[in-house]
Amino acid sequence: MTSILEQRSQIGVDVLDGLEKKFGISFSDEYKSFLINTNGGKPSPKRFVTLDKKVESMVVRFFSAGTNEEESLEVEYEEYVASGAIPSDFIPIAYDPAGNRVLLCVGGEGRESIYYWSVDEEPEEFSCSRKYMRKISNGFNEFFDGLF
Repeated sequence: MTSILEQRSQIGVDVLDGLEKKFGISFSDEYKSFLINTNGGKPSPKRFVTLDKKVESMVVRFFSAGTNEEESLEVEYEEYVASGAIPSDFIPIAYDPAGNRVLLCVGGEGRESIYYWSVDEEPEEFSCSRKYMRKISNGFNEFFDGLF
């Protein structure tokens, strides 16, 4: 069973509702529950593999909500989604040791699925496409429960 270390301060549904409104997205119920219970942190165990088995990596930390800290959903949204680096139907929820991101699909095809985005494969100018993304799971709980 996966546990979360170094959790951030607790948040309520109101914080998540505010972020959804601000970002114009809707988090999956599974992911909302995770944030309300932990508000991010370091998982143990932490390894995962993409569905195509081409990438194995680990989660360093899940981003927190409502903190505006460096490792927060707010900062990640501004840096990668609002800037146009990744499509607007994704939001970074975690990162690996190389700085690549774990993404939650929040709209369109694959909604609620979890993806691995290989930032280091991207050209210098981000492509704002799914080209460097690989699917990890069909939902947050499947991803979280599958960490090894």
